[in-house]
This record gives sequence, structure tokens and C-alpha cells, in this order.
Amino acid sequence: MKNALNHRKFLVRFALLVLVLSGVLYALHSFGPFMPFRKAAFVALAGFSVFSLQLYFVAARVSVSNNQHHFTQLIMVSSFAKMLLTIGLLFLSNRLLPPDYKYFYLTYISLYMVFTFFEVSMLMRIAKSIGKRG
Repeated sequence: MKNALNHRKFLVRFALLVLVLSGVLYALHSFGPFMPFRKAAFVALAGFSVFSLQLYFVAARVSVSNNQHHFTQLIMVSSFAKMLLTIGLLFLSNRLLPPDYKYFYLTYISLYMVFTFFEVSMLMRIAKSIGKRG
């Protein structure tokens, strides 16, 4: 697939992101009030990682479609689904978990923002390749 962000570049950037975030999470959750939530933080990291990988490969495939509206629809649906899933998970965990989980919320929202920024930059690169082609 020809686009500005080829698979190799994406996978290297993605691996670096996950590696850096893993180190930050490990260090952050090694002390203080964050310590009890280490497993939950790494589960969240894995979930966001899987979502980003899937989004990239679907976006790369859709970007070569003749209908450019499919790419826009993919961005809208994925953003809405991720936001709805996040709100739902935070709402449920607020109802089911003890109040000291606020430290996990901080980690979760931070991961959400980092991965959202990463996904937006990746999708913008793919969109530029569509614009050059069309």
C-alpha cells in the first residue's frame, strides 16, 4: 500500500510509543498511591495499543479505496466508538470500584490522550497521501 506512512515506519513509531509508555507506567506505578493499579494500567495500555493497531491497518486499507468518504467515515466512527467506550468504562468503574481508583483514572485519561494524539497524527499522514493521490 502506498501512503505517506508505510507499515514499517508506523510499526517502529508504535513500538517506540508503547515502549516509552511501558517504562513511564512501570516507574509511576512503582511507588505511592499508584502502586495498586499497575496491572490495570498495563491492561489499559494493551487495550489502547490493540485499538490503535487495528485503526491503522483498517485506515491504510480504506485509504486506497476509490470512495474517499470511507476514510472520513472511519475516522468519525472510530473516534466516537473510542470516546463512548472510554466514558462507559470510566462510568462503570466509578460505580463498581472504590473511590481510591482516582489514581487509575488519571493514568487512563493520560493514556487516552497520548494514544488519541498518536492516532490523529497517523491518520493525518494517511489523509495527506490520499490528498496527493486524488
